[in-house]
Amino acid sequence: SMGGYGASSYVGTSEEFTTSANIITAAAWASGGAINTARRAVGGCGLQDAALIAGGEVSGVVADTEEYNGTSWSEQNNLSTARQALSGFGIQTSAVFCGGNPSSSQTNATEEYNGSSFSGGGNLNTARQAGATAGIETAGVVFGGYANPPDSAITNTEEYNGSAWSNNPNGLSTARYQFSACGTQTAALAFGGYPNSSPYGSNATEEYDGSSFSSGGNLPQGIYGNVSS
Repeated sequence: SMGGYGASSYVGTSEEFTTSANIITAAAWASGGAINTARRAVGGCGLQDAALIAGGEVSGVVADTEEYNGTSWSEQNNLSTARQALSGFGIQTSAVFCGGNPSSSQTNATEEYNGSSFSGGGNLNTARQAGATAGIETAGVVFGGYANPPDSAITNTEEYNGSAWSNNPNGLSTARYQFSACGTQTAALAFGGYPNSSPYGSNATEEYDGSSFSSGGNLPQGIYGNVSS
């Protein structure tokens, strides 16, 4: 978990979650290295000891990219397009960042990261921000998000094959943004988020099998602004 907005300012704090299969003790969070640029609404992906974040917002949108090695963060080559509320998936050396908001409207731009620098990828069919993603660079998926038009949360689902996006006619059952997803292109979860129908976060979970969605178990409470990898 990294970055975000604290009591009165953007923060660069990182924390790691650890557990043990051999000792029966409660799992716990341990402090990790702080990101170099405190910000919110970043895109991220990767593993605990090989993570990646890009973009976000400080007083304006930024293109900053940082890699995590399990201990500390290091600055890398920036995104081509500065933006906040973008979505990321893949691993540190083979990642995709898509959508987001560079100024006052959503973008459909996709950028691919090779562990050193970014290059242009295929554009999303629907420009959006704050969507949720799962998968790897050559087999990714993005769910929902916020788009204008229609100036609301959307259900649109798209799959990425490493070069282009294709629409799946079977969208989310619940339109939402600022939510989480995890898994693969053919076995993913989407949960939480901010739906159009409520001023509060959703507790709904949906399971994706690569073609369609089915309902999963609800979260204990509705949340939004959540993120997972």
